[in-house]
Amino acid sequence: SHAMVNNDRISMGDCVLIEPDAGNAELPYVSRIVSMWQDSHEEKMMHVDWFCRGKDTVLGDTSDPQELFLLDDCEDIPLASIMKKVRVVTHHPHKDWASLGGIVNPEDYHPLAASDDTHSFYCQMAYVPQHARFVYLQEEKNRCSGIECPSCKRIAEAENKEKCVMGEEIADKKNHFRSVNYLGHT
Repeated sequence: SHAMVNNDRISMGDCVLIEPDAGNAELPYVSRIVSMWQDSHEEKMMHVDWFCRGKDTVLGDTSDPQELFLLDDCEDIPLASIMKKVRVVTHHPHKDWASLGGIVNPEDYHPLAASDDTHSFYCQMAYVPQHARFVYLQEEKNRCSGIECPSCKRIAEAENKEKCVMGEEIADKKNHFRSVNYLGHT
């Protein structure tokens, strides 16, 4: 449902700044709340999807400081680690962006209005750090339902694809199977 943190009403699906570890000079982390609960020790917890800033990708300092990239990374953390609620706008580029060519006034097409403050961000792609790769967001795969974490689901699907699954065992032969499924192939 919701909770009050630093005078902000926080709900599932909201994006928040997370305080970095003590002694870490990094900017606050940005995450999206998937679910919230209270654990057996009465500590209020949340499950979050993480974003990374462009400077933390191969783009480095050439990136737009307001652009975030969704990661396939999630975690359970204390609700008390929230610093501030922020706004993250999902921006889908024009479907024919490559054929449109250059834009004379790119600021006219920026997903955030010029008056937006430093606590507003936009996200138009996901980032895969292992391959330094940017991928388009797939809206249905990134929506928080409050029931299932999109990152947890994708991570579990990837792990299941790497498992070797034995098919039906042949009745009269021990440890002999009719099929084997590995990496999605039978």
